[in-house]
Amino acid sequence: MPALHICPASGTPYRLVQGLGRVPDAPHAVNVSFVTEGNGVGVSTEPPVSAKSLFIKENSRQAQLDNNRSVEVETRATANLSFTVYLSGQHKVTWETILKNRNLYVEVPNGILPEGSKESLITLLEYAEEKLCCEHVILCFCKSRNDRASLIRTFMFMGFAVACPGDPIVPMVPEVMYMVYRIDPDDLDDD
Repeated sequence: MPALHICPASGTPYRLVQGLGRVPDAPHAVNVSFVTEGNGVGVSTEPPVSAKSLFIKENSRQAQLDNNRSVEVETRATANLSFTVYLSGQHKVTWETILKNRNLYVEVPNGILPEGSKESLITLLEYAEEKLCCEHVILCFCKSRNDRASLIRTFMFMGFAVACPGDPIVPMVPEVMYMVYRIDPDDLDDD
């Protein structure tokens, strides 16, 4: 039977077992990236307002509906884009986006927005207009956020408008708020 030893640093007893590297056995935390919901224990899921998850289902549905028209399905393709804007010093802000049909969907991260978010969003708007030739930039975030009113005021000051229910450029997800920045088509033709 293994002998009981006392740890000199903490004074706690532990058993020393041959073959385990002579280290006391202690529980270790594991970095788990699974969400446990209902009976789907250990099933990996997307966050509740993931712009990516909003369009994956829509694309597969459109592909089934437009089975005979493959060209139309190709124009509905989406691209996941991650924009990292480096600001002065050590500040950087990352925006997760989806580009679909000349519309850029921007996921507003949960929690407090990092310092420099406004400046980086303005840079993102300029890039969407000049380089990606987008017609709209759509912000999406949870309606249940505590700071929803201040976000709406801030984004309206920047030129965004709340999307009307049933607007064809936003998915029909009731728990998500959408704000749309419409890019003037005349500005796109100047280049």
